[in-house]
Amino acid sequence: MLDTHTIERLQRLREIGMKTTEIKYLISKTLPFIQESFRGNGVAVRLKKTHYKYKTSDGSNGNEIWAIARWGKLRTIMLRNEWQSQTPESFGVDRVVVS
Repeated sequence: MLDTHTIERLQRLREIGMKTTEIKYLISKTLPFIQESFRGNGVAVRLKKTHYKYKTSDGSNGNEIWAIARWGKLRTIMLRNEWQSQTPESFGVDRVVVS
């Protein structure tokens, strides 16, 4: 389920100080949407909103943690700011889920 690209992107969560148990919990929240992503262009899921704006060494920054599932896989994890657009077009997906 997790390829090299996804594992690299998960390092963003470690870089901002998340513990392994919380990372596993966030990944588990994506499972229903991974199944759904087989049938279309993908699903963007907001996994967590924080009170602090994080920035990672690869330039990802924001106070929300998002995941994108495509082709039946978790493809990426990213940080975004809460003021950024949350439309399917802004993520390049069929559906956006704000949890």
